[in-house]
Amino acid sequence: MGAKKRILVVDDEPSTLGLLRAILKHEKFEVLEARSGEEALEILENQTVDLVISDLRMPGMSGVELLDELREWDGEMPVIFISGWGKEKDWLEAVRANASALIEKPFRKEVLLKAVRTALTEKQYLRSA
Repeated sequence: MGAKKRILVVDDEPSTLGLLRAILKHEKFEVLEARSGEEALEILENQTVDLVISDLRMPGMSGVELLDELREWDGEMPVIFISGWGKEKDWLEAVRANASALIEKPFRKEVLLKAVRTALTEKQYLRSA
């Protein structure tokens, strides 16, 4: 993949942030963290990132609302949603928002890393069947 990729992780649960940080740093990614969509936007005003991984459902700004804001700045920014709900509604929201992937919590390390590598290299998005 060349140069070290920078990933912004957005989740209101500290334990999920810590797990994502550990997995991604172990794989030599640079990791930035935000505990809300609003905090993520503040970070993105001053930092460039290669990928955003965001919880779909958070207090305040949802992951979809964050993605809508990101698309105004960068229409090609890959975004992976993670969700503990695992409902069809979440999958439909992710497809409509043009997310790169939706990963259900609890997630396996291999599933996360495959989604990250795909999003960073292929810039493909979820499509409805």
